[in-house]
Amino acid sequence: MGIGAILTILLNILLVPIMGYTGAAWTHLFVYILMVGISYYYGQKQYSVPYDVKKLFTYIAIPVALVILLKFIVGGTALLKLIIGNLFFFGFLLYAIKQENILNEIRLKIKNQWLK
Repeated sequence: MGIGAILTILLNILLVPIMGYTGAAWTHLFVYILMVGISYYYGQKQYSVPYDVKKLFTYIAIPVALVILLKFIVGGTALLKLIIGNLFFFGFLLYAIKQENILNEIRLKIKNQWLK
C-alpha cells in the first residue's frame, strides 16, 4: 500500500513551502491517522476484533483537547506552560490508571509474587 508514501510526498510538497517543518509534522500526523484508519478497516474485514472504540477515542481525544487548551488558552511564560502541561499529563495519567484499574492489577501481581 503506497497510499501513505504518495500522500506524504504530495502533502509535504504542498505544505512545507507554506508552513515549514510544521507542515511536515501535520502531514505525517494526518497520514499516520489515515493509515491507522485504513488498517483498522481492512483488519476488521479480515479478522474482526472487538475493540472498545469508544475508549480508544476517549484516550485520544482527552490529550488532544489538553494540548489545544494548553496551546491556545494558557498564556504566560514557557515555565508556566511547562508546569501546567505536566499537570495535564499527570492528570490524564491518573485518569487512565483509574479507568484501567491498574493499581489493583499491580497489587495482585505483588501479592502473588510474595506468595510463591
